[in-house]
Amino acid sequence: MNCQYCLTPMGNGKFCPSCGAAAAAAPPPQAPDASQQPAWANDPRTVNVNSQFEQPQFGDQPQPPAWTPPAWQPVQTPSRPFYKRWWFWLLLVLGGLLVIGLVVGGGEGLSEEELIGRWNWDEASQWHYIFNDDGTGSRSTNTFGRERFYWSVSGRTLRIESQTNSNLQFGRRIERWTMRYNDGRLTLSLGGTTYHYLRVGGGAAVVPDVTVPAAGTEPAQAAAVTAEQLVGTWNWNTDQTWQYFFAPNGEGTRGGGLFAVEEFTWEVEDGVLFIDSIDGAALQFGVANEEWTVSIAGNTLTLRSRQAQALVYTYIRAD
Repeated sequence: MNCQYCLTPMGNGKFCPSCGAAAAAAPPPQAPDASQQPAWANDPRTVNVNSQFEQPQFGDQPQPPAWTPPAWQPVQTPSRPFYKRWWFWLLLVLGGLLVIGLVVGGGEGLSEEELIGRWNWDEASQWHYIFNDDGTGSRSTNTFGRERFYWSVSGRTLRIESQTNSNLQFGRRIERWTMRYNDGRLTLSLGGTTYHYLRVGGGAAVVPDVTVPAAGTEPAQAAAVTAEQLVGTWNWNTDQTWQYFFAPNGEGTRGGGLFAVEEFTWEVEDGVLFIDSIDGAALQFGVANEEWTVSIAGNTLTLRSRQAQALVYTYIRAD
């Protein structure tokens, strides 16, 4: 290349070695001849026409990302045998508890018809339940007196509801007892407390036969009996399932075994026992208000009717 002023050869230098003039700027590259280019090169949709490695791309086609992440796959952990899994031991414990419950808590419940009657607590006969066939009932104890309720049975659940809408002896207005019956024993459970009862009441309304003491065997006359002496449970000496129960609050029951159980109120004055019907209806002996001469000798109670001749019964204290 020669200097444009003194024509001195400059080679590839930027300044002339003779006059120091700067080398002339390189001419711009000439555009390629359109006649020598392929027809698709003038298409405005064509991009990267000078690359022989890339294919033409169009704006309406989706473009692949520059980098595609690898697909996620879970980490493979070695499988453990089932007896090393926590759920296996949980099921094993629950199954064991179920089996224990079936074995220990065996026994079926009773239907409403089967439950009707009187049931004595096996620890003390003076505490008992009475279930009447009209859905009413009562329970008594020397400590609490008499408590009345409504009752029903659903499966193995005994439902007891207060008649006065107030709390019952166990602190609830409605009690739901789990009930089991096995070998003649009724078991009632509530809130971790369990009681056992034996049947002593139910059946038709039948009055027991009169007790006629043998000559010379009648107990000696003692001092006039008081109400405090009469409180408790007394078994008829002929049939131990027939009982009197005198609660300290002036209420009581009698009957049992093959005989109906009936409720009454009672009081003692001057050695005379007055028994009155609760609803005014006649009692088992045909009147609503009975009068009995009462005497106690040791553990023997003797009742003589003041309204019917030769009506005498003797009873043995059960508590």
